[in-house]
Amino acid sequence: MTADWTYEHSVPTLLALLLLAGAAGFVVFSFLRHNRSRVVLGWPLLGFRLLFLLLLFWVLLLPGRRRVTIEKVQPRLPVLLDTSVSMTHNLDRASDETRWQKAQAFLGAGWTRRLGARCRIEVYPFAAGLGTPVSPGQVGALAPDGQATALNATLGRLFDRIRGQEILGVVVLSDGLDTRERRETWAGGPWPAPLYVAALENPDETEILPDVRVDAVETPRRAVVDWDTPLTATLAGNGLRGETFPVQLLRNGRLVEQAAIQLPPEGGSRDMQFILPHAGIGTETWTVRVPALPRETQTNDNEMVVSVEVLDSQNRVLFLEHTPRFESKY
Repeated sequence: MTADWTYEHSVPTLLALLLLAGAAGFVVFSFLRHNRSRVVLGWPLLGFRLLFLLLLFWVLLLPGRRRVTIEKVQPRLPVLLDTSVSMTHNLDRASDETRWQKAQAFLGAGWTRRLGARCRIEVYPFAAGLGTPVSPGQVGALAPDGQATALNATLGRLFDRIRGQEILGVVVLSDGLDTRERRETWAGGPWPAPLYVAALENPDETEILPDVRVDAVETPRRAVVDWDTPLTATLAGNGLRGETFPVQLLRNGRLVEQAAIQLPPEGGSRDMQFILPHAGIGTETWTVRVPALPRETQTNDNEMVVSVEVLDSQNRVLFLEHTPRFESKY
């Protein structure tokens, strides 16, 4: 909304005219008093002085105008839209639509138009990181091609970005199945604003199917030849009903070791440790892989790769002195 404000002068018009007449009389009196011998030649100078005085009073009596633009700041309603590959899947037997299609239909429903008049709706696409916000009408240009769903990190970055602004809440459109994070308590918070999670499919069906992922791999990135270093892999999953599953360790694409691990029946995470031998100098690529389980649909997070640089154990010292001595030539 734009408003124009006009400021009139506070001095009455009659008083302003009297001041103008007095100032003009003083100018004429001063001219006639100090220029009696050159009255004829000074008339043009007197005219310029009176003209300047009239212009000065005319400018002072002009009303002032000020234009002010008033913008109403609306509260925000961020919408987190998962763009990972798992959104192209469907585990709901009652519907043939994928999770991505259901999320787009949810954003195209009438609630966005009704709430759009009272708040500002922004859709934030995210997968492994938080993207640039778009309007609900621009969601059709997005594609579900992300390789992970980092919900905890995404929520933290979102609240840091909109810190200090008024928000009604955060709408989450995600399956939450392929997160690579160790901490899966994103739904419990605590967060600065409430979370509204839309059900894209029947959650009971999601819990029935097994899902395993490699959350993290920690190992020293530099090692000394002929020395062994530990590698700790964090594995997580759900829907396994307490059954064991194999975990493979590969070096440069070749299988080195395989072990079995068991997770709690209700789901969770567990650490597993391997010992890495380093027989030669160079760069080694180690892979922790979980073979695809029966009926597992999300397999893009079943392995993680790290590189280790193996160095020579001999220490080399470079000694610098001011000037070369005589024996340095030997």
